[in-house]
Amino acid sequence: MKVNNLGFQQRLILACCLVTLLVLSLSTLCYATPPLSIHPKLGVLQRGFLMVKVVSKEKDNKIYKNPSRTAAVAETVGPLNIFFVFPAQKNKPKLTNSDFYHISWSPIKDDIIGWIHKDNVQEWFHREMVKFASLTGRKQALVFKSKTDLLTSISKPNDSDNITKAISREPADASTQRQKILLPILEVDQMTISGELTAGYKIAYLHHSGVSGSGPPHGTPLPDTSLDSGQASTKVDKDGENVKKILKSIKLDIMFVMDMTRSMQPVIRESVKVVKHLTEEAKGLREGGGIRVGLVGYRDRIKDQQKMGFVVRQFSSLTEKLGDFMGILQRVKEADVSSEDYPEAMFDGLKDAIENTQWSENGLKVIVLIGDASAHKPGSAKNPENISLDQIVNLAGEKSIRICPLKMILNGDNELHRKQLRRLLSGISGGTQGTYGEFNGSNQAGLDKFVEDTKALMTSEANNLQDLIGRHVQIAQAPKNSQAVQTLMTPKTNADYIILENINHSIIDALRKQGKNPNEPVFSVGWIAEKQQGKDVITPHVLMSDTELQVLSLYLRGIKGGADKSSEVWKAMMRTIESTTGEKISVDKNVAISDILQKKHGLPIKTSLLRFTFDEMKDWTPEVRRDILEKVNRKLQLIDSISNDPSQFKSQGSNYLIAYIPVKYLP
Repeated sequence: MKVNNLGFQQRLILACCLVTLLVLSLSTLCYATPPLSIHPKLGVLQRGFLMVKVVSKEKDNKIYKNPSRTAAVAETVGPLNIFFVFPAQKNKPKLTNSDFYHISWSPIKDDIIGWIHKDNVQEWFHREMVKFASLTGRKQALVFKSKTDLLTSISKPNDSDNITKAISREPADASTQRQKILLPILEVDQMTISGELTAGYKIAYLHHSGVSGSGPPHGTPLPDTSLDSGQASTKVDKDGENVKKILKSIKLDIMFVMDMTRSMQPVIRESVKVVKHLTEEAKGLREGGGIRVGLVGYRDRIKDQQKMGFVVRQFSSLTEKLGDFMGILQRVKEADVSSEDYPEAMFDGLKDAIENTQWSENGLKVIVLIGDASAHKPGSAKNPENISLDQIVNLAGEKSIRICPLKMILNGDNELHRKQLRRLLSGISGGTQGTYGEFNGSNQAGLDKFVEDTKALMTSEANNLQDLIGRHVQIAQAPKNSQAVQTLMTPKTNADYIILENINHSIIDALRKQGKNPNEPVFSVGWIAEKQQGKDVITPHVLMSDTELQVLSLYLRGIKGGADKSSEVWKAMMRTIESTTGEKISVDKNVAISDILQKKHGLPIKTSLLRFTFDEMKDWTPEVRRDILEKVNRKLQLIDSISNDPSQFKSQGSNYLIAYIPVKYLP
């Protein structure tokens, strides 16, 4: 591990001063703000025992050499940087001078940078942060403006109003930055819902306007939010409104073309669930584009056509009113009679959807084809227009429409049907290729899989829309004819072919004229739940320096010695720390070691592992001694796994190394 240039005694003093922050930050987040004071050794400002820090907000935060905007600029920094605050007036515990904080990269005076205005920072009293937990088994968590809205969402998890009240949501697992996200906690509140205790966290983060594909400045990770940012701290001006209008013109059009013969009744019924899911996806696209859906049904031609009813019917043109569309779908009925043979009027339904739909000029166009039987071939009396497979593929390709067939296995017409569907999904180019699914429509398990896979398809298409919007924004931001544009226009994945097929250069020109960046991340504050549906949403971490980790390891090794031999070993370790730091450690035989460490050194004791006194150590049975030794060893292994890995540390200032330690690693 990298070693700083500071002397060991100086570093130990610094660590023992700083580490006091840990437990107090974990236990006093919800209490009144203590008065300001100056740390007697380091000179940094503190509230109670907690050192005052600030977090930078904007993309370009100017740090001035003097407390004035007219002063020379010492440095410019990006968002979510952490700074320690020194007194704004010499030898006085004053927080600001003319609304400027006096800041440093570390609690060391030599790392003082200059002055930053209060509008550019968020004050931060502790150093606990959160990472997002795995999304496995749960939905993306929502962030709310108020604690009240969060409490409501927890108590009513299935309420659709939660989506509209949310101001952000956590990033998807697909985000390359997701595992690097560390967000400062500003406040914690314990909540009891249905008799279960949970926590709500007020966090600072960068709000993404809903346009994906453009990374945050300085590599700072941020939640990818596809929700309405109107409640976030974005500036709304005329140009900004024009940008929103331009982006809203980019649509996702989904036309369901569905077999409505007699055998398809169960599938029609289950499709309502898919549209309901799509409604939720649509609610997350307010700042860019929108989702429109429509429905074309097809049956077949038979001798007694009156009994069969229609051959092709458009039940709904493309509409953004997904609630109304769901009502239409719920009223759709299958035919009362069966077809005379396996093939049906599938080509007729597809041709009608392609030619008679008012597709959006900008955006993605998708036909979701759902059926259980093949189409009548050209030359058949039941295909009077002689519509061919290649004709459908070319008609769709000319309009950049992708066909995504979902085959239901309900009869013996599977081989020909599969062959036709695979030709339909292949398209005429990489950008017009669809996706394929196959399901057993004769049992509920197959129908359930149809619903889940089709929901996943809807989510994927919604993500494609967000990526398409993001690509327009990125190209608009890059200089014309630059290498950056060339890179953005070069496909690297299958999804890229779809995106690039639908790039509209008139939209890019319009965005360039606005001179705005609709993808600019905005510093925001909101509330998020610790758990969702019984699953962890976030995992708390603590900011610690390398020296603090050494001190913590020193304590645990002393305890380990006491557990392994006698309490005298632990006492000897305490005396060593006293002589090194010059700090007197009171040894009260009736006070638990965890309390001593918390009160004197602020070591973040999160469990009951150290809830024993010195006298109790003398009376341990061999079983108790082995148990404590085993637990202490596990904690030491976890802490050493970080201490011995230089890649875990980040240099902040000239002589200050920090790492983010999972709270569960602490004793």
